[in-house]
Amino acid sequence: MPPRSVFAGRLVFRIYAFGVAALVLLSLLGVVVARLADEGAPREGQVPRSAYLVNKIAEHWGDVPAMQAELDQVREAYRSSLSLYAADGTLQVSSGTPPLAPLSAEQLQQLRTQGPAVPGRNPVVLREDACGAPACELALPIYRGAQLVGYGVVQPYRPNVARPLLTALGVALLAFAIAALLAARSLARPLSRIADVARALGNGDLSARTGLKRRDELGEVARAVDEMAERLTGLLRAQTELLANVSHELRTPLSRIRVALELASETEGPLPEEFLGEVGRDLEELEQLVTEILATARLDLAHGRASGASPPLQTRPTKVSELVRSAADTLRTRHPQRPVEVEVASGLPDLDVDGVLLRRALGNLLSNAHKYSDAGQPIQLRARAEGNEVALSVEDHGIGLTPEDRAQLFTPFFRSDRSRTRGTGGVGLGLTLTKRIVEAHGGRVEVQSEAGHGSTFTLKLPVPPA
Repeated sequence: MPPRSVFAGRLVFRIYAFGVAALVLLSLLGVVVARLADEGAPREGQVPRSAYLVNKIAEHWGDVPAMQAELDQVREAYRSSLSLYAADGTLQVSSGTPPLAPLSAEQLQQLRTQGPAVPGRNPVVLREDACGAPACELALPIYRGAQLVGYGVVQPYRPNVARPLLTALGVALLAFAIAALLAARSLARPLSRIADVARALGNGDLSARTGLKRRDELGEVARAVDEMAERLTGLLRAQTELLANVSHELRTPLSRIRVALELASETEGPLPEEFLGEVGRDLEELEQLVTEILATARLDLAHGRASGASPPLQTRPTKVSELVRSAADTLRTRHPQRPVEVEVASGLPDLDVDGVLLRRALGNLLSNAHKYSDAGQPIQLRARAEGNEVALSVEDHGIGLTPEDRAQLFTPFFRSDRSRTRGTGGVGLGLTLTKRIVEAHGGRVEVQSEAGHGSTFTLKLPVPPA
């Protein structure tokens, strides 16, 4: 499948567009704030400062050169535009050309009515008709005694915050756009890789893996996909081994039965009892194999059955002693030379279990203990109470388990290399079936084992409420 561009997906575009739109809205908000900051009434402190400038220059009233010199000094210090007029509207001095416009008759009358300045109050007229950049103009009176001799028109210096703010927002917009693009790519690439691997697995390519090594949520998803692929690969490999193992396990007894039937056809008179016994054991082996496969399938189907389906277990009150001794007797019948030691604690409560399935679970453990123990080594089968549970344990003194084997012990169709070497037979369903039977009863299986020192399998089953 050809690689797709990381910009082709709608997710990338949506992430990128969302980030850019958020920053554009932020920029517009900044522009509005900047415009509002440059309009309206003068800022706090501007009126007293403007009054100070006008009065400072007016100290030289009547001496135009001195007023101009003073104006040039304060102009450099305060960076405000200022023009002084006589009361009749004659320009006296100005900080620039053209000068600020004189007051209208109405504005001059408004200034007269406010009177001279007093402590804590500066008469002022805000010229709303002259509110341009960078600020509105202020008119302040100049008195000599009680007579208004002139006035000063001041345009206070106010930094233009809009331009640097817009510049900063533009830089931030560019940086955010780049960051959003990188973030979108960092999300889109792993998502695209995970989707490609999922499609490859669906098309049968079990070697496909994401190979992503991330520590975020996408990394967790990638690891989950890779783990799922490993499980699928292992399951299909186990099913392939199952077909091979079942074919082998069926072919061997069938071949012996065929040879026995051919010999029987050539033998005159009754068949020897030993001959019939061998045929019976072969048939029993075939029956056990088929039964294990069917029981495993039954529990698998019951696990995912629809609502209202028949329950998988046929439970009834069962005595623990009868259950344990029945399983031990079955092993003794099949292998008379194998010593089996049974210990059942007194006073054990009855269990509400499916006796047939639970005997099979115990039978599987006893059969494994026999297969993987040397001839003559005893097997211990014990039953005891542990709190609100009954523990059924099978202990052997055989070859034990390695840590690697224990990790896959209950995997369907798993058989260790040492079990294959001993030629014990089976397809690797016995322990899987045992675990599912016990879990179907609400219990669990515990294993203690060490290579070369034997194993102990314990089935812990809950005691039914009284």
